[in-house]
Amino acid sequence: METVSIRKKVNETIIIQNSKRVFKHLFTIIIGMYCLLNFLSIKIDINLSYKFFSIWLFLVLFFAVRPALKRRGIKVFLKVNNQKIIIKKQKIFGKDEENSFLLKNIENMVIETERKGGKVLVIKMSNNIEDRSIFTADYVYDLRMIRKIILEYKSKGEEEWNF
Repeated sequence: METVSIRKKVNETIIIQNSKRVFKHLFTIIIGMYCLLNFLSIKIDINLSYKFFSIWLFLVLFFAVRPALKRRGIKVFLKVNNQKIIIKKQKIFGKDEENSFLLKNIENMVIETERKGGKVLVIKMSNNIEDRSIFTADYVYDLRMIRKIILEYKSKGEEEWNF
């Protein structure tokens, strides 16, 4: 449910991965349950539906949304050119992270399945560093497209490095 937007320029590509839409599904379910309870509240006391709605809202926000937001950034920016890749992660809780890697140091890029669900693009470097910033819930096409763009720039960079 993440969205990926790609902006190509002459010598670089900017990829933005936005995962805000993941949490809209939970709020849609809560609002639907609330509407159903309000429809039934004609026969039931209206205070019961408000209490039920507030309990469900609290449970979803506390147990589902907050740990997911802590674990992952809400936006991931990738800036790729012929020499390096910059991965910037914007988080809701905590500090923003920024990593930059030289493309010639990238050894391998693999799409792996996480234990908690979802897929992640693992970028392995020559100095035993792994980056797992780029993720998706279940749709692998975006990760393949990002990997393809990085490999294209890496091959362009290798042509320039050989001269």
